[in-house]
Amino acid sequence: MSNKKITDLLSPAQPGYTPLSQLLKQSSMQESWTSQLRTLLSPELAPHCIVRDLKHATLLVQTTDANWATRLRFQKVPLLAELNKLADFSAVKELRIQVVPQR
Repeated sequence: MSNKKITDLLSPAQPGYTPLSQLLKQSSMQESWTSQLRTLLSPELAPHCIVRDLKHATLLVQTTDANWATRLRFQKVPLLAELNKLADFSAVKELRIQVVPQR
C-alpha cells in the first residue's frame, strides 16, 4: 500500500481526478456564491439564504422557510440586476427559490 498525501490525492493533475475533489471544488464555489449573494441582501434576510446551484443561467437559492422565500421573491427583479453586475453571476437570467426547513 502506498502512502500519499491527501493534497496529492485531491490534485486535478492526478490521474483519476476523484469525485471527492470535484465535490470539494463545488462546495467551495457554493460558499463563494453564497457570500456574494449575502452582500446584496438585507442583514435580516442574508443568513437565511444559501446558493445551492448555478447552472444554465439559473441560480438556485435555498431559504429556511416560506417567510424568507417570500421576502426574497419580492426582491427578485432588483436582485437579479445587482447579481448581473458581479462576474460570477453575469449570465444569470433566472432566480429559483427553494424552501428547505432547518432541522
